[in-house]
Amino acid sequence: MSLSGNAVGTTAPPTSARTPLSVDELVGRLCDLPSQPTTALRVLWLADDPKCSARKLGDAVAADPALTTKALRLANSPYYGFSSRVSSAHFAVTILGTATIRSLAAMAASGLDSSHLVVPDWFWRHSAAAAAGCALLAPRFGVRPGDGFSLGLLHDLGIALFCQGDSEYASVRTEFGAALDEHERYGMDHGEAGAKVMAAWNFPAEFVEAVALHERGGSTFGLSQLLTAGDMLANLALEVAEDAVADAETVAQQLSASHEELDSWCDQVRNEADTVSQAMQQ
Repeated sequence: MSLSGNAVGTTAPPTSARTPLSVDELVGRLCDLPSQPTTALRVLWLADDPKCSARKLGDAVAADPALTTKALRLANSPYYGFSSRVSSAHFAVTILGTATIRSLAAMAASGLDSSHLVVPDWFWRHSAAAAAGCALLAPRFGVRPGDGFSLGLLHDLGIALFCQGDSEYASVRTEFGAALDEHERYGMDHGEAGAKVMAAWNFPAEFVEAVALHERGGSTFGLSQLLTAGDMLANLALEVAEDAVADAETVAQQLSASHEELDSWCDQVRNEADTVSQAMQQ
């Protein structure tokens, strides 16, 4: 999600900004993995192990009531079509897949699911729309939909880190696209901050690079191209694109899609964003 440049609803940064060190310290703390990991970190490590069975991963998720609740709510949401039929962490792992379970664990480990963390009002709906958009477009980029969903859901994890390190960040971001020079304020943008933590948590290198570069236009490889397209589609679906006509033309040309197809995708992403964001915030 691009939050810089000539954005709608521009708000000047507060003059009493905290120093970049506070956010840098927060990122460093999250990257400094403890010798006795939390349940969420244990889930992250297991998800990274190709030899880990779904049962073992389900056991780890079940050990954390909050993570289990989040997984069950998402698995039972209309997005997956198993309404009220998923009743165990193990079944939820099977339905959601390793990539999405990893995303939920990353959110928990970073504090994003804390009731005390204040994020901008648009944050969850945009993240959900990006997840739906990336999942929808994933096959066109040779990516599994579950991996696309995870990428879209986590691409703005750095915003949550900034909200933790700077209590004024969320108030500056009250409107989608509100301008703030994150590099000047924190020494990095939110894509780079999220990527630093994901790299320490052993997320795939291509995933980390896509997140790191998404505020700077991405690159030409698969996941980065997917995130750029999925993010644009999310902004079009939620009607927050800075230049909707140009973005629609870019997505349509990149994917060889008609405008009718694009309209249909926007409707689907909009509906799925509402479903997923509600499940994530309950």
